[in-house]
Amino acid sequence: MRVFSDNVKTLLRSDEVSVAYCVQIEGLSQPFRDTSNATPVVINELTYTPESGLASVEAPRLSDIVDKASYKVVYTDPTSTLLSELENSISGREMVVYAVLRNTTNAALGGIPPGMLLTSLNDVILVYKGRIDSTGYTLDPDNGTITVVIEGGSPMANLGMPKARYTSKESMSFIDPADTCFDEIFIGAEDAALLWGK
Repeated sequence: MRVFSDNVKTLLRSDEVSVAYCVQIEGLSQPFRDTSNATPVVINELTYTPESGLASVEAPRLSDIVDKASYKVVYTDPTSTLLSELENSISGREMVVYAVLRNTTNAALGGIPPGMLLTSLNDVILVYKGRIDSTGYTLDPDNGTITVVIEGGSPMANLGMPKARYTSKESMSFIDPADTCFDEIFIGAEDAALLWGK
C-alpha cells in the first residue's frame, strides 16, 4: 500500500491540485532529467530541467480484462535530442517518473510557501519505476514538430501481443551491463532442423 505524507494528503484533499512531473531516463549519452514545470526542479540534489519539452505523462487506464498496462511519456522534441537517442535504442533502459505537488493552499505547508513545489523526498510521489518497453515518434508535416512517445512497460503483459526485442550482446548490455548470457550465442552457430511432437 502506498503511503503519502501529511502534506500530500492535505493537498490531495483540497479543491485544486497542481502537479509537475519529473522524468529520469538512465543510461543515455548524457544525463536525462526533465520536468513539465516551467522552471528547474531539484529532488534529492538532482536537477530536472524544462528544456526537453516534456508534454504529458499518461497513466494506464483501469480495465476489467488482464491486458498490458503501460505508462506513456510524451515529449515535443524541437531539437531532435530524443530522436537521436531513439536511433541508439533506448528500449530496456530504466525510467523513473515522479509527481511533485504544488502548494495550492493559502498558507505555508511544511515550510513551503503558497505556489511553490513540495520537493522534499517525503512529499515527492514515485509514480513509475521500470524499464522502457517501446518508443516511437511522429512528425507534423505542417510545422515540422516532432513528438516522441516513450512507453514504460508494466509487470502485466499481453501474451497475445508480440514485440520485437533484439537479443544480442549489445542490446543486453543496456539492460544489465554485467549480463553475459548472449556473449557467445553466435559462436559456432549453425542451422539446425528441429522436429516437434511425437
